[in-house]
Amino acid sequence: MKAFFFILFIPVYMQAQKPQFSSDILAGHRSTTFLHQAGVKFNSSLTLSHLGLLDVEYKGKPNNIYFIRTMLTYGFTRNFAIQVGLGLKNPGNFSSLLLNYRYFKPSLFISYSAGVTYQSTFNFEQALNVEYTPVLNTALRGYFQVMAIGNLNDKGLQRGLQYSRAGLKKQGLIAGIGVNLDQFNYMQDCISNVGIFIKYTV
Repeated sequence: MKAFFFILFIPVYMQAQKPQFSSDILAGHRSTTFLHQAGVKFNSSLTLSHLGLLDVEYKGKPNNIYFIRTMLTYGFTRNFAIQVGLGLKNPGNFSSLLLNYRYFKPSLFISYSAGVTYQSTFNFEQALNVEYTPVLNTALRGYFQVMAIGNLNDKGLQRGLQYSRAGLKKQGLIAGIGVNLDQFNYMQDCISNVGIFIKYTV
């Protein structure tokens, strides 16, 4: 059976472009956060991506955070796409079906997604990612990023996060100041992490 699936997907792998990978590490006052993203584009419309986040608290286990999601994105126009994802996050596994809008400029990228996520119950998910990289000189760019995700249902905000970065970018290396804000259990538990981050992209 494994051999069958391997043979089945050989044409897909052969058509795929070079994978992209980024690793972001934030050393903050409360914890260290590891954020890794990988993706491969099979053609102009189809992309497979993977995101893994682990937040390890210095003083113990209670607030350790994890978020892992593998997502298949099909772009039916230059700016709009359908996203189907499966993953694992506090407190368990989940699945998502989202509509995504993307805006591209040389120094600006905006992505907004909205749809349905199921994790023990259905909820409405919204996700926003904005990256701005103004040119400072021939070798250096500024780097500003805001990422926010919220899961809402009839009881309120089930899970939310807001991550922001500000720093300098030189080719694939980025460094600066980062802030992570997380909300759990309908805003009953709110934690933060502020520190220095380093991000590398290949």
